[in-house]
Formats: sequence, C-alpha cells, structure tokens
Amino acid sequence: MFRGLSLYDIHLVGQELCALLDEHPAARWVMADLAHLERTLRLLGPDAVDALAPHRLRWALSQLLLLGLRSWEGPIAYLAAGLKGATQHRAAAECLPGSAT
Repeated sequence: MFRGLSLYDIHLVGQELCALLDEHPAARWVMADLAHLERTLRLLGPDAVDALAPHRLRWALSQLLLLGLRSWEGPIAYLAAGLKGATQHRAAAECLPGSAT
C-alpha cells in the first residue's frame, strides 16, 4: 500500500491520519479499525499495515470516508487511494482459484 513512498511521506500520512482522528473526540473509540490502522502505522510501520486483515482495511477505508477527506490531495487522499487499491487487490486475489484466504 505504501510502495514507492519515502519514509518521510509515510510519516506524513501517519501524522495526517493522527490529526484527522484528533479532530473528532470519539473517533478512536467509535472507529476502531481506523484507529487500529493509525496505531499500526505509527508503532509498527508500513509493512505491518500491509499485513492487516482484509476486513480491517475495508472498515478502515469506510471509516476514513465517513470522517470526510479534507481534500483529494495530500497524504490522507493517498491513504484513501491505497486502502481502496489494497482492498480491491485482496478481493480479487480471494476470488482466484487455489488462492489462500
């Protein structure tokens, strides 16, 4: 999901996600999957995010979209696009014959 981004850009994505969650007082409690994604990125890094369960990524994307994107540019927009791509890629892989789920 973060392939091609520098460590600095990945850090910016994490900071923007943290700031977005901070703007909404109960977001971390109500949007547990998005908060889990933020904690995973902050504490374990981008490879750990790629290893998250597909349902976590789908819910994190839907929760991110519920919060609303500040703009369709920048780190949060990149995160939304990455989550969308990751969930579509995993859904396609699950449909392939002989693929492990």
